[in-house]
Amino acid sequence: MPISDHTAILQETIEHSIGTNIQVEVDASGKRQGLRLWFEDLTSNEGPVFELIPLGLKQHKVTLRFGAYARECIERINRADEESYSVAQALIGQVSLSHKVDIYPEEKNGSWTVDKDFRITVTIKGLVHQYDDDAIKETTSQVIVPLMAAMAELIGYDVVDPELTANEEGSVSEVTIIKRERNKRNRLLCLAIHGKKCAVCGLDPLTLYPESVGEILEVHHIEPLSDLDRARTYDPRTDLIPLCPNCHRAIHKQKPVPLPGQLKEMLKIK
Repeated sequence: MPISDHTAILQETIEHSIGTNIQVEVDASGKRQGLRLWFEDLTSNEGPVFELIPLGLKQHKVTLRFGAYARECIERINRADEESYSVAQALIGQVSLSHKVDIYPEEKNGSWTVDKDFRITVTIKGLVHQYDDDAIKETTSQVIVPLMAAMAELIGYDVVDPELTANEEGSVSEVTIIKRERNKRNRLLCLAIHGKKCAVCGLDPLTLYPESVGEILEVHHIEPLSDLDRARTYDPRTDLIPLCPNCHRAIHKQKPVPLPGQLKEMLKIK
């Protein structure tokens, strides 16, 4: 099956995961056919471009670069706040745990220098069949999705939640927490770090439900903003945990909101 037959898989997986619309096209400019992706509201010249190309016999190479006229987009990225950079770098950090990641220019003091020459290249090795559906899905979910989610965070794409928009209850700080918990990119990062089990009761939904309905875990912000004396930047690697709907509702029924370990004790969970 040629790689061009996988465009629908990529598009559906990415849009479902990061909450932004994308465009996909076949790239036949090189020796081997590949795929190019970019955000729908930015042309391939005006923003980041993501390329997936088969490499060797059992490898994929994914490259993030910027288009020739992406100056405005790059300036927007360089104005991103510390919190957005924390999420973006944590997403890339998770990719580097399993795959070879090269960033150019190299990070200095833990910071990226994002300009027209900025590149992130990821090499995925050990594929059984690099053109199979499973291989394409794995590269998409493990590499392309986090790369695009990182850029979406820096560019400032917001995930619109109709339920949240209609919710008029609670204070501004509570709405902010709910929004963070429902953010698809926070969910992506949280599950990548902590795994797809409830941090309180240990429920793995995929052991009970089919994959089509098994994505019921919710993301919980451990320390509500309303409990802080002053605003601070949260670290998505340590401040977010996955909870099943029951435990999530239970934790928010308590005032003040308990820590996960406290909820375990309250519910007598071993």
